[in-house]
Amino acid sequence: MLKIYYEDDKGNKIFTPENIEDQPKGEIKFKFNGKNSFVYFGKKVQLPNATFHLDNDCQIIIGDNSTLRGNFLALLNSSKIYIGNNTRFQSICRVQAAEGTTVNIGKDCLFADVWFRTCDFHSIIDLDTNKRINHSADIIIEDNVWIAEDVRVYKGITIGHSSVIGARSTVTKSLPSNTLSVGTPAKVVKENITWSKHLL
Repeated sequence: MLKIYYEDDKGNKIFTPENIEDQPKGEIKFKFNGKNSFVYFGKKVQLPNATFHLDNDCQIIIGDNSTLRGNFLALLNSSKIYIGNNTRFQSICRVQAAEGTTVNIGKDCLFADVWFRTCDFHSIIDLDTNKRINHSADIIIEDNVWIAEDVRVYKGITIGHSSVIGARSTVTKSLPSNTLSVGTPAKVVKENITWSKHLL
């Protein structure tokens, strides 16, 4: 049964069907900097040494059997992070969203020391128009994606299902399903692939 694990006088809430204190070693840290935000954890979620910062009107939803090991999740200004079932964040990953954007991560994904950012957090101004040109945008990671160590994924990106991103790559444009991509910027080097968590 879903229960409220935490609630404050500013309308911020944490929902969970289970006791999130029963975790592997490591402290979980929450910081609500605004109001009317909520976090939902599914069943058997593991969060050792995870840190959550939420501003106003933000949402974090984490699916069943997912692991966020040492992660840092930060949301500003009505942003959202959705993480599907059976997704594992190994090592220290960062997920940062701002200006009403969403990071939508599918199920059965695997990440190690990956940084997701929907926003540059500073403005670039066109001198001819005096208008900002680096607007924030959503990130979509479809199901069964493996992103290896020390990869950066930036705003406006979609990575198709069953794809692999090689270590130390920088993803600056969307990548199709069933592909292996590497490099800075990341480029497709092999098509028609999938991957397994096991050595077959």
